[in-house]
Amino acid sequence: MELASYLMASVHHVNWLRAKVTFDRANEEETLVQYEMKWTTRYFEYYSRRWRERKESANSPGHVIYAARQEAMWQQFATAARHSFNTLGVET
Repeated sequence: MELASYLMASVHHVNWLRAKVTFDRANEEETLVQYEMKWTTRYFEYYSRRWRERKESANSPGHVIYAARQEAMWQQFATAARHSFNTLGVET
């Protein structure tokens, strides 16, 4: 094999490796983003449950009202996130 063809083969090999690394990184990023979407929805649902528990154990009407408002807010976040992510094709 002459030197010029050897160098060209080496260049093609390096370019192929760089393209493969870029492809692998994109696939990994896609997987991570999908998990982050699930984690976000679960985070919102967790706080909705926490505020529901606080509402049920509250002693004064003001605390009940505040906890109910917080529960509704976090549940709206969860519903909106679930809807947005499902629209993108990610099951949450």
